[in-house]
Amino acid sequence: MNKKELRKTILEKRKASADAARDRAIVGNLMASAMYRNARCIMTTISFGDEIDTHGLIERALGSAKTIAVPRCDPSTHTLSVHGIRQFPDDLIPGHYGIPEPGPDTPLLDLHTIDLVIVPGMAFNLEGHRLGYGGGYYDRFLTGLSGRTITVALTPESLILPELPVETHDQPVHYLVTEKRIIRTHCTGVSH
Repeated sequence: MNKKELRKTILEKRKASADAARDRAIVGNLMASAMYRNARCIMTTISFGDEIDTHGLIERALGSAKTIAVPRCDPSTHTLSVHGIRQFPDDLIPGHYGIPEPGPDTPLLDLHTIDLVIVPGMAFNLEGHRLGYGGGYYDRFLTGLSGRTITVALTPESLILPELPVETHDQPVHYLVTEKRIIRTHCTGVSH
């Protein structure tokens, strides 16, 4: 199955299996981890639709004096810039693809200040590869991070697949966080 067909199948499966309690368990497992506790600056997307809900995580992180970084997409270059927010959701505006993103008054952040990146995806494998949404934004972005930055994906167990189509430019994540466990992936080059 090619990536386009797989995306359609996964979207249908994800929509049919949406579960707020499961999402809270996934976020709770991340927040109980040392990688979250030790992170001073956390980058995350603003979840929408049937994605794992990151809104509570953002609010709690801001309440505990962590810096929250949020991406802004530039569709003309297929790149992300990263901005700090202090007020959620007040610092956000409607962005490309209907995804909330940082407003024009939010500060641009240096990528080397980011300790933890929550990487979006539709499905994952145990090697840390992901099926993204097809724009290549995160694959390009992840190559510019510091070697000490930890990358993690929030995913239900049901969306960890035995196989995914992988291309040479695909960037794996270091950890998968599910409702049941935290999995250190088999990706190479992890320097932490």
